[in-house]
Amino acid sequence: MNIPAYAEIGITTNFSFLRGGSHPQEYVHRANELHLPVIGIADHNTLAGVVRAYKELGNPEIKYKPKLLIGSRLVLMDDTPDILVYRPIGKLTAGCAVTDPRQARGRYREGRNAT
Repeated sequence: MNIPAYAEIGITTNFSFLRGGSHPQEYVHRANELHLPVIGIADHNTLAGVVRAYKELGNPEIKYKPKLLIGSRLVLMDDTPDILVYRPIGKLTAGCAVTDPRQARGRYREGRNAT
């Protein structure tokens, strides 16, 4: 099988409520079947899908392991287009801070239609 010169980097999983449909594990299995060299999971305002996909890479059924790009799709309150943000593997904690959005300055709401 020829390795495709294509990589999907804007995947949303079922952790993007009402936007993504498939489980992150299913994307890893499909990337294995298609011999995709890279997949990038970018759920809406979360890294939850990346965690499940990364764990699935350890499944012995996965023979062709794609490189997993760690990302998130930032959905802001205004009509700003979604922003895809990625971080190289191994550098996720460097330069990132875990914060509680309720303690941040300004205002934060989950999704565009949150109240």
